[in-house]
Amino acid sequence: MTSPPLTLAAPAKVNLYLAVHERQADGYHRLETLFERIDLADELTLHRRPTGITVTCRDPSVPTDDRNLVVRAAQAFFQASGLAGGVTAHLTKRIPVAGGLGGGSSDAASTLLGLNALYGCPIVPGALVMLGRRLGADIPFFLSRAIVAWGRGHGDEVEPVAPPPVPLWHVLVNPGVPLLTKDVYDAFDRASPVRLTPLFPNGTLLPRLVQAGDVTAVAAHLANALEPAVEANYPAIRAVKVALTSCGALGVLVSGSGPTTYGLAVDEAQARTMQARLQREYPTWTVLIAKTALALPQVS
Repeated sequence: MTSPPLTLAAPAKVNLYLAVHERQADGYHRLETLFERIDLADELTLHRRPTGITVTCRDPSVPTDDRNLVVRAAQAFFQASGLAGGVTAHLTKRIPVAGGLGGGSSDAASTLLGLNALYGCPIVPGALVMLGRRLGADIPFFLSRAIVAWGRGHGDEVEPVAPPPVPLWHVLVNPGVPLLTKDVYDAFDRASPVRLTPLFPNGTLLPRLVQAGDVTAVAAHLANALEPAVEANYPAIRAVKVALTSCGALGVLVSGSGPTTYGLAVDEAQARTMQARLQREYPTWTVLIAKTALALPQVS
């Protein structure tokens, strides 16, 4: 009997806060970041098969070999579970590729969750998180299914915090600048800026502002230590920030290592007005709106 396919949403994230500390012996920096899950999402459909791993995607910019985290997550699942089996995965991309929104990590997390469900949950949740951590630092956040969470260590030590009572609205702008995370961190190290030390003692202030749904106060406390290095090396990012500010964004921030930059809006109406203006004035940019994903997607 053939198992029915599973379809999962793989939501994006934005970073409301990102502190970058010293580079450690393993070559990675120690981080402190506040993740927020948003409702912009890829879609992943998994079909169980006897052997082999195949990924399909209509977006020509998305590799379908082992450069894709879906393939690597599936390989890791079968190796860790010891099960004989395979999967055909079809990926519908809606999150900008390499955009600082965690799309690849979310796809990988959904692959692990979906395969575990398809194959009768042979891997317990804690072990699944450990498996995801080896694939990418953002993956434990998506596996946690937290809406808002602190990420520490490499960003992979996840501590959920209370979400806002109503969604925060974001206008997301990707100017299409090719940008590699490694290059951004290298630029950060070369510039030797003053490290962004935690602005929120004991991680209490910003989560409280988010929990209260005070979008104006949240906007005033957005921070990303990588942003100066990104702006200095990629002038298009500075232009995006200026454009979002001129449209009335309450606060503007590069998400993660970029290039996607977002502005917080008062409500959906303002977000849609900002989106329309930016699309009209900057037709080569990708401009999207998204809100906090307060309702987590269900497997179907």
